[in-house]
Amino acid sequence: MKLYHGTIRENLESILNYGLRPYPIWDSGKVPVVCLTDSPKHALLQTYSMDISKVEIGEKKKPANGYVVFEVSAKNYKVRRWEVGEWWVRKRIKPEDIKVVIDVDYKAAKRIF
Repeated sequence: MKLYHGTIRENLESILNYGLRPYPIWDSGKVPVVCLTDSPKHALLQTYSMDISKVEIGEKKKPANGYVVFEVSAKNYKVRRWEVGEWWVRKRIKPEDIKVVIDVDYKAAKRIF
């Protein structure tokens, strides 16, 4: 099964060096998780919409300069189903288990959505 994770482009170098780190989210009961989806477009949409929301509520001054979607090889991890098309992993996903499949700038993402 191919799973995907999206992030802002500014996080790319750190993720390629250290992997995807789990972080607490409201839906996981504040348990740190890495959120995954079965669609690269869904991962891109989630990342873009969260970034724009942060700008709208004043948490950030401007949107990210781009967005990146990773394909995650989850065979070495215990993947838990969350909702339809969405999963999570509780451990850090190592750099060797991820690869970049989409890298778009802000203007391209805005045109897509």
